Amino acid sequence: MWTRGSRILTLHMSARSPENRVLRSLLLEAKTKGVVGHIGITAHLAAVFEAALDIPEIETIMFPYNIVEQQGKELIDRCAAA
Repeated sequence: MWTRGSRILTLHMSARSPENRVLRSLLLEAKTKGVVGHIGITAHLAAVFEAALDIPEIETIMFPYNIVEQQGKELIDRCAAA
């Protein structure tokens, strides 16, 4: 989703997406050119969430977390402590 005001580009990532060098290169190019201001992802797998933490270009992560869905609790705690 892209909104002109915030210029945040949010992509839904699959299990292999964070490792996609071509995608990362294109996103960095868009950010360098000012097309987007920030890069974020959404994910539903804790493994994707964890992989994204090691990619400095990813600035936001949207992950399901609620009273029923708590698979990312340790990763959320890790982010809060950073």
